[in-house]
Amino acid sequence: MSSALYDSPEFAAAVRTVLGGDLMLLPETFMDYTVQYAAMNPLSIPVSQLTGFSQFTVLVGNYVNNQESTSSSTYTDLTTVGPTLSAVPDGHYIIAFGCEAFISTAGYGARMSIQVNSTAAGNADECVTAATTLGSIMRITTKTLQNSNNSTLTCKYLADATSHTGTFGKRWMIALKYGNL
Repeated sequence: MSSALYDSPEFAAAVRTVLGGDLMLLPETFMDYTVQYAAMNPLSIPVSQLTGFSQFTVLVGNYVNNQESTSSSTYTDLTTVGPTLSAVPDGHYIIAFGCEAFISTAGYGARMSIQVNSTAAGNADECVTAATTLGSIMRITTKTLQNSNNSTLTCKYLADATSHTGTFGKRWMIALKYGNL
């Protein structure tokens, strides 16, 4: 028999007639083969085309190119606030952020972290440089956001001591939603 016959609607109807609509009448070896075939040959469609799938969502904060400085020893905004992400939906996220930075005095740190809603930025999520020449720093962390689909993430900055200056430029932030709550 040609394979075209097996692909025809008439063949499918004949199989249903023989089985009386009960797939449990198929031989066990056929069922095992079908399960193995499906496992080894998954559907070749992008997951984004599955109706209702919305987990892998990427949000990009505003990019801040210019260099700005702080001598604050607590996390603070720079002249140009951010990057910031607003109205972020509830869910599980991978947050990545970074910049180019340097500190005015060797042995001290220029630090960047994120504030989530009203929770202050802290060193647990920091990226830091102790270099006195411009270099790239970045951090990747995970966060569960739950604030009635209205979370805000804002990058904040500090220098280790008020007598030193941290300078930051080319600042960026992205959030990748990988799971719903």
